[in-house]
Amino acid sequence: MLTDSEIRKNVTDELAWAPEVAAAEIGVIVHNGVVTLLGHVRSFWEKDAATRATRGVRGVRGVAEELEVALSNDAQLSDETIAARAMFCLASDVSIPNDLVKVTVEKGVVTLTGVLCWHYQREEAEFAVSKIAGLTGLVNQITLKPRKLPYDVAASVTQAFTRGGLNQLDRITIKVHASEIRLGGYVHTPHEREIAEMATWSVPGVTKVENAIGVY
Repeated sequence: MLTDSEIRKNVTDELAWAPEVAAAEIGVIVHNGVVTLLGHVRSFWEKDAATRATRGVRGVRGVAEELEVALSNDAQLSDETIAARAMFCLASDVSIPNDLVKVTVEKGVVTLTGVLCWHYQREEAEFAVSKIAGLTGLVNQITLKPRKLPYDVAASVTQAFTRGGLNQLDRITIKVHASEIRLGGYVHTPHEREIAEMATWSVPGVTKVENAIGVY
């Protein structure tokens, strides 16, 4: 098991390696494998990239992201301009049904609302607007349309785990309530935890996944 100081060095090195991240502006604190990122970044996209890079480092059990987006004067845009760009990005994405996602913007923070059928559509909507210039934050409040599931959900999730390459499935617990699933138990890496959640979302009809899997 890696020590906190070793994890901190690995995270710092990974941030320095990531071309879209200005690592010199980011502070890294590690306690019991949980990484806290502090400081300022130049865009929301850089903030997201720093978080994703940190999650992928071996030994990281969790990430507490406390980065602030500090836009230069020439990068700041009005809320109306950001909203127009967000709606254009959504309308240009063929995987997102037209007019089902609504956009509101306040002080550079975009909030997405609406009802979609699939989790991948919800993620795609978030990704579509995440690179917009002037964006300082993104809140995804899109919900999924509930559907009756005419099959064994737990068995389908387990099969999805297997297809995703997860081993020793006895470490993971699956609780089903209607179309909502709660994952528990433990895995050895954050990557395995992420695979478990992604595999669960791939099951047709699932509207909510609570990932309570621990990393030990």
